[in-house]
Amino acid sequence: MTRTVLCYGDSNTYGYIPGTHGRYDSETRWTGVLSRLLGDDYRVIEEGLSGRTAGRDNAEEGWKNGFDYLRPCLLSHMPLDCLVIMLGTNDCKFYMNQSPEMIRDSMIRLAQEAESVFAEKSADTRIVICSPVPIDDAVVSSEWKHECDLESAAKSRELSKLYREAASQYGTAFFDAGQVTEVSPVDCEHLTPEGHRAIAEALSVIIRNLCE
Repeated sequence: MTRTVLCYGDSNTYGYIPGTHGRYDSETRWTGVLSRLLGDDYRVIEEGLSGRTAGRDNAEEGWKNGFDYLRPCLLSHMPLDCLVIMLGTNDCKFYMNQSPEMIRDSMIRLAQEAESVFAEKSADTRIVICSPVPIDDAVVSSEWKHECDLESAAKSRELSKLYREAASQYGTAFFDAGQVTEVSPVDCEHLTPEGHRAIAEALSVIIRNLCE
């Protein structure tokens, strides 16, 4: 039986290449690496969108609110064995005006919405809440200085603890991407190829433990 894993995230799931505005190929993106590591018994679905938030509307791109798209996304890909959610970085941007606790609450709302969908479909789908790799302080002199400041970086570092507590409270699995890699020094927000591989390797173990 083939197990299906849906990876729901932002530009670091999309595979944004630091400093180029391009996209890593499917063999480099962590979702592609994860697919190879899990093997033929698994199907990995990419749902990465640059700029996607955990639950906050962007005044110019409101359609990037991760909560609004989650239900139709899940229903379009059901049945699912595992849902991996890695969001929160874009919510840290200074114009979003979000506290770390507000971002955590958005992640909880995402998990609850997913659980609601799975309950409606009588699906035994496991959820992995992932805290993203923190933004580096050097972002203030990078290409993202128009969106992120030192407070943005500080907020991103708080998400690990808050997401871990939320996952424990609501009974989902948890993964801290910041424990296995760092962001690229080129733009201080996105992943290197080595970072993508590190995330895939760690998640492959977690997913196997949940699904097998």
